[in-house]
Amino acid sequence: MDVDFHPYVGPRPFEHKDRNLFFGRNRETSEIMSRVIAHPIVLLYSQSGAGKTSLLNAKLIPMLQKEGFETIGPTRVRGELLRSVAPENITNIYVFNALSNLAGERADLQLLAETTITSYLKDHRKNPDSPCVLIFDQFEELFNYHQGRWNDRRNLFEQLSDALSADSLMRVIFVMREEYIAELDPYAQMLPERLRTRFRLERLSESAALEAIKMPLRGTNYSFASGVAQQLVTNLRKFQIETTAGAKEAIGEFVEPVQLQVVCQTLWQRCQAAWRDQPSGERVITSNHLEAFGDVNEALTVFYERAIHKIVQSAVVNEERQATSIKEGELRRWFEHALITPSGTRGTVYGGGEDVGGIPVEVVKQLENEHLIVGVERGGARWYELTHDRLIEPIKGSNEKWFLQRLAGAEQLAKLLELRAAKWVRSGRDPIELLREGELAEAIRWLNSPQAADVGYSEFVIALVHASRAAAEEAAREREQALAVERQRRAEAEQRATFERERAEDRQRMVEEQTKAAKRLRWVAAALGIMFLLAVGATILALNKRSEAEANAQKASAARTEAEANAQRAIAAQTTAEELRRKAEADARALKEAKELAQKEAENAEKARRKAEEQTEVARTNVATALRSEAALKKSEAKRREMESIMDSIAKRSSVLRRDEILHQPFVIPKKTLYQDTKKTPRN
Repeated sequence: MDVDFHPYVGPRPFEHKDRNLFFGRNRETSEIMSRVIAHPIVLLYSQSGAGKTSLLNAKLIPMLQKEGFETIGPTRVRGELLRSVAPENITNIYVFNALSNLAGERADLQLLAETTITSYLKDHRKNPDSPCVLIFDQFEELFNYHQGRWNDRRNLFEQLSDALSADSLMRVIFVMREEYIAELDPYAQMLPERLRTRFRLERLSESAALEAIKMPLRGTNYSFASGVAQQLVTNLRKFQIETTAGAKEAIGEFVEPVQLQVVCQTLWQRCQAAWRDQPSGERVITSNHLEAFGDVNEALTVFYERAIHKIVQSAVVNEERQATSIKEGELRRWFEHALITPSGTRGTVYGGGEDVGGIPVEVVKQLENEHLIVGVERGGARWYELTHDRLIEPIKGSNEKWFLQRLAGAEQLAKLLELRAAKWVRSGRDPIELLREGELAEAIRWLNSPQAADVGYSEFVIALVHASRAAAEEAAREREQALAVERQRRAEAEQRATFERERAEDRQRMVEEQTKAAKRLRWVAAALGIMFLLAVGATILALNKRSEAEANAQKASAARTEAEANAQRAIAAQTTAEELRRKAEADARALKEAKELAQKEAENAEKARRKAEEQTEVARTNVATALRSEAALKKSEAKRREMESIMDSIAKRSSVLRRDEILHQPFVIPKKTLYQDTKKTPRN
């Protein structure tokens, strides 16, 4: 088994040494070559992760060299400022960085600080008589770095224009991300043809992805069984879309080159391990291998986890040379809550501030270099999102496993809190979903524990705890008010009972005194006693009725207050529902318009591509015809000159010989002329 054979490069870009493993880009390379030959400057652009650098290193540069071009670069306008050269002594920082990258470590930096592109090429061209190509990779760095030297940008383009004027055999290729193309517009008029010659590199189509998977194994003992590579391409094209019924799986048009290499590398390594104990011979990757080792989610999970560990274990250094570190739990939670929506689709994070959703900008740039996220320009602002929807499920699965491993026993409360917070947010922050008093106390204890500081928690958990605490405090205040009202009611009832008891005692004494004083008037006393008893009964009954009326009035007041509160809640719920309905209708209309626009753009792009292919073929045919006509013309001109020479020779001889001698003398063609007529003219 050939342990040194690695047909897939993984997440890193292809290099020149990997050119025999690079497939699926023949058409694009041919079209770029045609533009380079015919035009002085070519702009190659695409979205991040489409494989621009890999195409340069493994395909375009080798083809240019094969056609006789001297390739200079790729170089970049970004560089680290060295202490050996003071910034104020550098004439143009971008030119200095580009030439320093070309010259290497042994370069005289003090001399390069004042060197122009024209003078550098004049001194370092290997063959001034052959065509050359100067290649700038990641040219968007012109607008991302050394922004305090923005005046140097115009001078860079002026120097390039001068270099092209000085050398008619020179060509320039700019390679950059498509969202920065508008930044070039102010400088286009300074360049030949106003930078009109451009080529957009798309991600891999289905057929190109299939070729990139199968062709690296051609001519080896390894291969894919029938239909297995096609199934792998289908798996790579799957992604999630959001519909009215929820998230749904769909099949996309393109395949991300980085994801293809990551999945294929993982599948290859797992198959090699499985074959290690088997006899040597032909190795076939079957559907069983694909099912066991080629799971796209598993491969992308490994890709995600390696990138996370790499960033967490090493401090990221910013432009001010300050180290920035981040905890793994915090970074994982940022992916799950900032870049993935609650419905399981790809979200976006605004990147215009000092941080990006709570994550340092330097860490976000490192994640972008690892091809986990991509930055896009929208409405003049920069937003970040996952490079592909295919990463959503691997990220969620990896995060869940990681948090469960670190949350044992009661500490699993953190995971429950995250779930409760997510449910509360999805419900529109419904008070019903708030934490109860016991749950709130446990949540507060967890947030104050060392484990919470280690694992981290999302801003939604903090919001849930604050809202639950506010609701609990409000409920406590309402209970206190209710208890105060109840205590006041009881005190008033006791006062009324004491008053009635005292009045009854007074009446009893009065009755006794009247009974003693009216013994002689028994009939009058009896009548008065009966009337008094009736009056007392009526009074007691009236007091009881009054107490019942007051209690009923309090109950009615409480019921009216509760009804008013319920009415306010109903109005608020109705308003929220109406806003959600209008937002959903607007989103649906926007989605429909975006789909129609995307379909029209795709049709226009296809028409433009076919027209470009036809024009390229016509141009090639015209060039070949012109070359053949020029060769025939040269040959005819040579024959004409030879015949004129022969006729001149005959004319000279005719001045000496008589006419009849000339007529009877045999005509002999010189051997040199005969040889030239019969000699095959070399092809141009």
